[in-house]
Amino acid sequence: MGYKITRYTLSTTNQVVARGDPKRKSIAFFNTDTSINMELTQGDSKSGFPIKALSSLSFDTLIDGSITTFPFQMVAESGTPVLSVLESYD
Repeated sequence: MGYKITRYTLSTTNQVVARGDPKRKSIAFFNTDTSINMELTQGDSKSGFPIKALSSLSFDTLIDGSITTFPFQMVAESGTPVLSVLESYD
């Protein structure tokens, strides 16, 4: 099994942090900021699923066989927090 870890500095503009990849088996998002929240978004939306400061969110093919093939976008609620993304592959 292979892994890929990427760090992003987010802003209040939507940013693609993981492109759709049918070979990806799971993906996890880690908000490493101590006070700024961020949101997982779709398209040009400014609202989405919140990820609180110092917390994480993950998706696995066991939940939905197609969810890990989606592209993922994130947006910061304010400032420039750092996001770490861990992707796993067979």
